[in-house]
Amino acid sequence: MSNASHGWQSQFDRELKQAEDARRNGFEGRARVCARRAAGIVLREFAIQNGYPEKGLNALDLIRIYSEDSRVPPQAGVNLKILVQRVLPGGLLPVEADFLEIVRSLPGQLLDDRRGQ
Repeated sequence: MSNASHGWQSQFDRELKQAEDARRNGFEGRARVCARRAAGIVLREFAIQNGYPEKGLNALDLIRIYSEDSRVPPQAGVNLKILVQRVLPGGLLPVEADFLEIVRSLPGQLLDDRRGQ
């Protein structure tokens, strides 16, 4: 894996920190947006590592596409499906899930240099 390929990590960390800060300040909706963007960063790197076209899509589109892609490991696919759940009135999700925890798990589930860590 080349060092250039690790640029995703600092972007991911920055987005995840913004999500954590938003949550800490009571902005759960903003935290979900940042978490989804962090997932998009991981998915772009997944596409690069596997030679898939990146397509220039936004994070939510990437999550939707890869949540249904058979090339994605099963647990990652389940997690991606949770990330595209629509928020119900009152800001609740239809499933009990922590977006930030899900997103933290994605690099280990999807990226060659992080599997098994």
